[in-house]
Amino acid sequence: MNTNTKNHKLFLLFGVIVTLLISARVILIPFGDLDEIWVYNISRGITEGLVPYKDMGMVFMPLYNLIFAVPLLICRNLIVYRIMSAALLSAISLILMKAISNESSVWYALPVVLSTVLLMDTANYNYLLFLFALLIFVFNQKTRSYKRNVLLGVFAALAALSRQTTGSILIVAELVFIIVDSEKRGRIKSVLMYLAGVSVPCVLFLIYLLATGSFLDFWDHCFFALFIFGSGNRLFDESALFHILISLVGILADIFLIKKSGDKKYISHLLIALTLITIALPLIDLNHIIMAEMFSFIPIVRFIKVYAGKYLKPLYSIAVSSLLAIAVVFMAVAGLQGTYFTDRYNELSLIPVTDITEDYYQIAMKNKAYEEQGRHVVVLSQTSSLISLLEDECNYPFDLFQTGSLGTEDPIFFIEEILQSPDTIILMPDNYPDENFENPDGVFEYVTDNCSVIDDYGQFRYYQRLAR
Repeated sequence: MNTNTKNHKLFLLFGVIVTLLISARVILIPFGDLDEIWVYNISRGITEGLVPYKDMGMVFMPLYNLIFAVPLLICRNLIVYRIMSAALLSAISLILMKAISNESSVWYALPVVLSTVLLMDTANYNYLLFLFALLIFVFNQKTRSYKRNVLLGVFAALAALSRQTTGSILIVAELVFIIVDSEKRGRIKSVLMYLAGVSVPCVLFLIYLLATGSFLDFWDHCFFALFIFGSGNRLFDESALFHILISLVGILADIFLIKKSGDKKYISHLLIALTLITIALPLIDLNHIIMAEMFSFIPIVRFIKVYAGKYLKPLYSIAVSSLLAIAVVFMAVAGLQGTYFTDRYNELSLIPVTDITEDYYQIAMKNKAYEEQGRHVVVLSQTSSLISLLEDECNYPFDLFQTGSLGTEDPIFFIEEILQSPDTIILMPDNYPDENFENPDGVFEYVTDNCSVIDDYGQFRYYQRLAR
C-alpha cells in the first residue's frame, strides 16, 4: 500500500471518528441552551411564514436561519436542527483537518481537531461564516483561473450574508489577495470576475428583500441597529485570553512563514485570520474567538512540523487523540446528569431535558390559560423564546427582546404599545435587570412603575397595567 493510499484511508477513519464525536457532543446537549434556542426559534418562525426583519427583529444576517429552516419544514423538531448543526460543525472540522494535514500530516491534524471539538457547542451563523472562510482559503490554493475567482466571490458574499460585519471585511480581504495573487497582465479581469461572483448572492438577496417587503427593515436592523448593539452589548470574558493568545500566535506564525518561504497561501491565511478575529467584537468570549483560534492552528502546526517534527511520533498522536476523544465523550455523558427523555413536549423528542424544563412548560400552559380567557401574555425575559417553544408559538419581537435586536426603536416603545390594550399581561422575572446584560435597560422600571402584580409563578410575576 503506497503512502498516499494509506494517508487517505487514515483520513477517512479519523473523519468518521471526528464526525461521531461532534454528533454526540451536539445532539446530547441538555435542553435550555439559550444561544441555541434563540437561533432555532427564528428558523421556526420562518417555517410559520414570518419574515426576518419585517416580522422578526434580529441584528444578524438571515442566511443561516433560511438554510436551517428548510429541514424544519419537513419535521419541526429540535433534534432535526441539531443534526444540521452537527453536519455543519463536522464539515468545518473535516476541512480544517484536511488543511492541517496538507501542512504536516494527518497524525498532527487529528489531535488538533479533537481539541477544538472540546470547545465547540451549538452551531450558529458565525460557524457558517467560518465555513465559507475555510473554503476561500482552500480555493485560494487552487490553480489561478477566472472561474476560481468567480467562485471565491460567491463564497465571500455568502460569508457576508452569514454575518455582515466580518463578512464584509472578508470580501475586502479576499479582494486584496486576488490583487496580490494575480499576474499583472490579467489582474483587472481577475478582480472583475471576483466582483462578479460577489454580486450574484448580493443581487439574489436584494430580490429577496424587495419580494418580502423587508428592504427598509433590513437596513434598520442590520446596519443602523449595529451601533446600538455595539454600544449596549460589550463584553470581555477574561477566560478568552488564552484563546486570543493562540490566535495571535497563529498570526505571528503566518508572518514568519511568509518571510521564510514567500508562499502566498500564508498571505491568504493571514488576511483571513485577521478577519476572523473581528467575530469577537464587541463580545469577546470563547464562543466568538473560537473560529479565529481554530483557523490559527494551520500555520502553528506547520511551524511545529518544521522545527519539532523529528521529535513527534504517530504514537504520541494516538495517545493524545485517545485522551481527547475520551474527554469529549465524558463531557457529553456528564452533561446528561439529571436529564431524561420524554415525548411530553412537542418539539423536544429525543432531546435530554431537566426538571427546569417542566417549570417553563407550566409557565407556558399558564400563559395559554390566560390566552383562552381572551388575555394576551407578553414575556419579557431572556427565556421568552424557550417558553414560546414549549407553547408551540412564536412571539416576536419579544422572543428576541434584546438591545440591538429591535432595530433603532426604543424598547420602551414596544411596552407602551402593547399596554394600550387592557387585555395585555406582562410576564417578567424579578431579576430582569441582572438576568442578562443584553436585556434592554429601563424596561423593568417602566413595567413595575406602570403595572401591578396580578399573579406569579416562581420568580416570575404577571403584571397588568394600572387603571387610568
